[in-house]
Amino acid sequence: MKKFPERWIKESGSPDSDLSDVELESLLQDTFAGIWLGKSVLAIIPDLTRDDPTPLLFPKAASMLFDSGVEKIDVLVAQGTHSPMTVYEKRWKTGLVDYPKLAARIDFFDHKWDDSGELASIGEIEKDVVIHLSGGLLNEKIAITVNKRVVSGDYDSVLVFSSTVPHEVAGFSGGAKISFPAWPGRN
Repeated sequence: MKKFPERWIKESGSPDSDLSDVELESLLQDTFAGIWLGKSVLAIIPDLTRDDPTPLLFPKAASMLFDSGVEKIDVLVAQGTHSPMTVYEKRWKTGLVDYPKLAARIDFFDHKWDDSGELASIGEIEKDVVIHLSGGLLNEKIAITVNKRVVSGDYDSVLVFSSTVPHEVAGFSGGAKISFPAWPGRN
């Protein structure tokens, strides 16, 4: 697992200041260094209900990815069960409103949690585990489905744009929470 360079921890950001464009570009370069990205990338972003740095990071990241030889970038909006965003909202959320040429090279997809044709099965949680974890409140196995784009094999890399922030239900959002419940199916 890749670790943050020590200089990020010692030199970058503070509660009282924002990172400069140069610092952001340097962070992205360090992040992409040594990672084989391939020719096609699926970027997973949170929807508008999450206040995060995606609009700041995404245009720089997309430009760097295209400059490095990536030919295709698709964006999956990890909206969970929230309403889909408009085209303008997707471009705003990714910071691409001011970059129409860059935006024209990127396709956006909504996560359709309630459309079985948009989902793929990745396994199940066995009945005895469900009983144990739920204290007996649930008594059946649970199928686990996710957005098919994430596991389709159509992408060489999957990148998640997110941050960890407070959430009124789970206590946090971002990180692993961008995966569940942001792009699974319903069960």
